[in-house]
This record gives sequence, C-alpha cells and structure tokens, in this order.
Amino acid sequence: GQPFLTQTICHLLVSQDQIIEGDDWENYIGNIITDKIITNWRIQDRQSHLQEIENSIIRIDNNQKNDKLAALANYQIILNQGSIKWDEKDTSQWELLISGLVIKEVTQTGGYLTVANRIYEQIFNLDWIRGVQNQLNLSKDNPVLDNISAGTSSSPPIVDLERSQGKMV
Repeated sequence: GQPFLTQTICHLLVSQDQIIEGDDWENYIGNIITDKIITNWRIQDRQSHLQEIENSIIRIDNNQKNDKLAALANYQIILNQGSIKWDEKDTSQWELLISGLVIKEVTQTGGYLTVANRIYEQIFNLDWIRGVQNQLNLSKDNPVLDNISAGTSSSPPIVDLERSQGKMV
C-alpha cells in the first residue's frame, strides 16, 4: 500500500499547475494530500489500495467477526495512545499488521504497533472505526459490507503536521 501511496503523492505533486516557492512546502503538500487523497477518499482512491485496506477489515466470514472487532478495538487504542505493545500471539494485531493500517516498530523496550502513516490516520479515523464496528455488529453473514464500501468519508483535513515527523508515507 505505501509504495502506491508514495507514487500517488509524487504524481500529484508533479502534476500541479502551480509550484510554490519558499519555505511553506509542508503546508502545500499537506493541502494537496487533503484535497486529492483524503477528502472523499473512496471516490479519489486512484489505485484502490485504500479500499483494499478497508476491505481487509470488512470482508469477513462469520467466524472472523470477533477477530476483526478485536482488531478495530486495538486500532482505536493505537489512534488514541499512539501505539500498543506488540503481541505476536494476538491474532487481532496480526490482522492490523497484514491490513497495512499499522507497522511494527522495534525499540529497546520491545515491539510496538503504530499507525503506518498520517494519511491512514486521517482516513481510517475514529469515525471510520465506529462505522465499521456498527456494520460488523449488524452483519450476520454478509461478507461484503456494501453500506461501508458505498459510503463517503468525512475525514478531517491533516492537522498538526509536525506531530509525527516522517510518517507522511
């Protein structure tokens, strides 16, 4: 997913009619990402990798429902706290890692899961989690939750670009 995201961002930047001069590159790039990727992401998902991430969570068999809900609960903790301690025996953490939503970072104190990048953090936010949790809780045996797939995101724009330096892609 992230190589596609990087490629998309680079393409968007070189395709701009206006090139900014000066030191405001971070805001310039952030605005392009907000306008061309995050806002209405389901419509603007040029390479469908964002939809694939969502589908990895919402396309389920009945026996996967509890693992997906546990994965969403862990992801919510990650969004709220910044990370969770990696537990290789926790299948819900593997679900998040395989989906691409999170990455595993290793420090001197052990492994931790964090959001893969700020774009995912803005798209797959707390509102998205609640919507997917509601759909999973309402579904009986619907492997493709069309209501989520057909919906639109009201993700807020990227804010606090300095908060997680180096996590744009």
